[in-house]
Amino acid sequence: MTELCEGLTHLDWNERWKAAAARRWQRTEKASRYWDKRAPSFGERNLDSAYAKAFLEALKPEPEWTILDVGCGTGALALPMAGSVRRITAVDFSEGMLRELDRCALNHGITNIQTKLGAWEDDWETLGLGVHDVAIASRSLVVDDLETALRKLDASARHRVLITSIVGDGPRDRRAMEAVGRNFPKGPDYIYVVNLLHQMGIYANVTFIDTEREWAFASRDEARDFYNTYLGNLDSPEEVRLEAYLDRELVHRGGRWTLRHPDVIRWALISWKKPVGEIQSEASRAL
Repeated sequence: MTELCEGLTHLDWNERWKAAAARRWQRTEKASRYWDKRAPSFGERNLDSAYAKAFLEALKPEPEWTILDVGCGTGALALPMAGSVRRITAVDFSEGMLRELDRCALNHGITNIQTKLGAWEDDWETLGLGVHDVAIASRSLVVDDLETALRKLDASARHRVLITSIVGDGPRDRRAMEAVGRNFPKGPDYIYVVNLLHQMGIYANVTFIDTEREWAFASRDEARDFYNTYLGNLDSPEEVRLEAYLDRELVHRGGRWTLRHPDVIRWALISWKKPVGEIQSEASRAL
């Protein structure tokens, strides 16, 4: 057992993440235009989600806090959190997502969210992100270099960091991918993050958020369009198999088209507090 533990300690978890990420994530998932196209489908549903409630319950936001929300999307956390904190800097690499966030904030009279266009790979100092009381990255760790991303996030927080990372399949629709004849690539999940943090000297707390996702569409055509975008670059045989999958799985109920089997998605909530000495040294440098 001791030899096994020593072997795990000496693994390069960042390199293992890179190799697994290359297998799992499609290029489309790393392209801003992919998320630009999906942005309108997120919108107002962010304001009252079970996931956001569970995350904010764990965060316990305080009125004087400033928050850095990296990979904010359309504001799944920023919008419901805005009334509980002083200021939020919401960062995303998708202009479409940020436009939707700004639109929702305007509609609800929210004025303390500043959106910034930027990516994990950018120079955050050049972006002017600065240091906040708390830094969060909610369901947004679609990165090649995990260690660099974690160090950036840690350096951006005075007090706490909170991340959610996938467990197992995460939000990917394994049934749809396998139905059209594609292999479901195994990739990195939360345990890579926890192990890498440990190697970095950060001993994080881990809890889990379980949410049920019901795929719902206004029409069958909308469902087909969604999967065409979601799966990307379907060839003719795959399109035929997708139609068969929709015939088999889509049902009309309650005025919407939904899949027969709702998914339970588990997320790992990984959090840590900054050492008191480190917080004090940051405060001293700011004076």
